[in-house]
Amino acid sequence: MGSMEQTAGKSKQPVATWTLMAAALAITLLLPDWAGSGSPRSPWLLASPAVLGLAGAFLAARQDSPGWMVASGVWGIALIPALIFIVTLVGGP
Repeated sequence: MGSMEQTAGKSKQPVATWTLMAAALAITLLLPDWAGSGSPRSPWLLASPAVLGLAGAFLAARQDSPGWMVASGVWGIALIPALIFIVTLVGGP
């Protein structure tokens, strides 16, 4: 009966992973020059979605959520290429 209480009190929802995935998306949406000012973005901003996605994957792995671990890692790494693809489709080469 003690083990049921321990598992019931332990949350399996990877809220920290979801938060990092949302932050990675928000940072990715900040990368394009929406105003057309021509000012370059910081180079660290380009790497931050991947870092946040991998950090979320690490936190999901610690919570024993392998599905969210893979999803967060792929999400973080794929955001920049997806952004480049979408901007190229919309804006042209």
